[in-house]
Amino acid sequence: LSYMARVNYDYKNRYLFTVTGRADGSSVFAPGHKWGYFPSAALAWRIDAEPFMQSLRKINTLKLRLSYGSTGFNGIVPYGTFSTLRKSAYAFGENGMNGFLPATISNPNLKWETSEQLNFGLDFGMVKNRISGSLDWFYKDTKDMLLNLAVPRTTGFSTMMTNIGAVRNTGVELMINSINTEGIFNRQSTLNFAWLRNEVRDLGSNKVIY
Repeated sequence: LSYMARVNYDYKNRYLFTVTGRADGSSVFAPGHKWGYFPSAALAWRIDAEPFMQSLRKINTLKLRLSYGSTGFNGIVPYGTFSTLRKSAYAFGENGMNGFLPATISNPNLKWETSEQLNFGLDFGMVKNRISGSLDWFYKDTKDMLLNLAVPRTTGFSTMMTNIGAVRNTGVELMINSINTEGIFNRQSTLNFAWLRNEVRDLGSNKVIY
């Protein structure tokens, strides 16, 4: 179940502001941890709408963007926070019987995995937008990751689903599009470039990265 509220503000078609509040609820978590709250905000400046840009007629689009926000992830199996049972065969005298034994260990503190991201971007267009594109830089931190933590086998289990670990992503993305010919047949070219660095910063007591 999700709720979202958003407010947009536009001042003179030059300065744009957006703020969003989101609440997500998921039944896979235990009571007290079912809801996650994820805000975000974004600013944009349409430089091309400024008076001092009107003399530069070859530049049709020029906009700076800055945004920051968080999102949640709940990708675990239903009842993943509870202790569950599994069927197991056993010998009862000379007969085989079916019984049940504990399959997973409970974690009543399990909560939403959260990612926070900062993004800075530039949109541009030139020569009647025949050449256009965007340049983005982003910085993303993921924490409280939903991973199986290795636990001592003396507990009767080998792993337990928990919130551990942290991952950091940074990167740059560039897209350039050009309209080469127009008419009965249109010919366009698109160039994409992306660079990404992924850093695993913490995996709890786990020693192996899968």
